[in-house]
Amino acid sequence: MKIAIVEGSVVTSVLEAAGVYTVDVNGKAARAPATYTVEDASGAAAEEVEYEAVIMAPEGGRLMLSEEASVGWLYENGALVPPPAIPPTKAELLAYAAQKRWQVEIGGLVINGETIDTSRGSQAMITGAFSYSKEHPEEQIHFKALSGWVTLNAPTVAAIATAVGAHVQSCFALEATIAVAIEAGTLTTTAAIDAANWPSAA
Repeated sequence: MKIAIVEGSVVTSVLEAAGVYTVDVNGKAARAPATYTVEDASGAAAEEVEYEAVIMAPEGGRLMLSEEASVGWLYENGALVPPPAIPPTKAELLAYAAQKRWQVEIGGLVINGETIDTSRGSQAMITGAFSYSKEHPEEQIHFKALSGWVTLNAPTVAAIATAVGAHVQSCFALEATIAVAIEAGTLTTTAAIDAANWPSAA
């Protein structure tokens, strides 16, 4: 059983108490029935004595039973509540936006029913395939999409390269816009970053 010690309006410590305690209405003491064993002269148990275990609140403080409360919780309107979340710093928001952009950027892209890998390695391979197809426009390009093998002509390779490039640039452009809003103080939560108009895979 946990007993929270409240001083002012803040939980300053939490006690782990053995036994079944009840707290006085005024919160000044917690009480539980308890026993101890009296030994005789030989050290053998002779008698169990019942008594009331009492934990007193500190001067000006109060006790409350709570299995969830921890140090820093607040006492409000007769109940213990967690403290409000500390808002993320600008640095934390910028890092979160960069991670979100990364996830969307490499999350893949569906082009003409084929799922194209947009990881950094795949982007480089698509760029290479595009460069090769420009030099050899008559050749068919064999490419392994996430959905399987495909054979592409030069115009199709160009279309894929353009679509992937546009996808990547859209991701970075949105991250840049979000970064400006973070620095200006108009975007202050990770939820707002998640809710931004990120490019979709479709």
